[in-house]
Amino acid sequence: MNAWWKRAVVVGLAGLLLVGSGVVPPAGVADAQSCRWSGRWETGVYGVLEMSQVRHLVIGAYSYSGHRGLMVGSLGDSSLNLRGEWAEDPAAAGQGAGLFEFEMSPDCNSFRGLYSYGDSLQAAGEWNARRIR
Repeated sequence: MNAWWKRAVVVGLAGLLLVGSGVVPPAGVADAQSCRWSGRWETGVYGVLEMSQVRHLVIGAYSYSGHRGLMVGSLGDSSLNLRGEWAEDPAAAGQGAGLFEFEMSPDCNSFRGLYSYGDSLQAAGEWNARRIR
């Protein structure tokens, strides 16, 4: 198992442990419109993204053109906002991990978002999707 996958597993397990310990979702998560991020999402460029949500934590995986990606995030001020980290392997130097920020549409069937490389959310590109299941 390479270093990237080890980090991804540790991040994912840490998130699941927090959820299992009864950590209360951030204030505002129980908003009037409660969208769920779990499901299969067609992203176009990045293929199908499969996400699973447990309370306020969301974990996802995708693959495209020989790349494997993992993402871990948490809900923001509402169930419509998701922020977190992503990583993929193999990747060009300096482009293997970063941050993302998604906003769900009001009908809960698509999202628009941005991703970045590294620890700053200076947008490197768009990451948009529509729900397929």
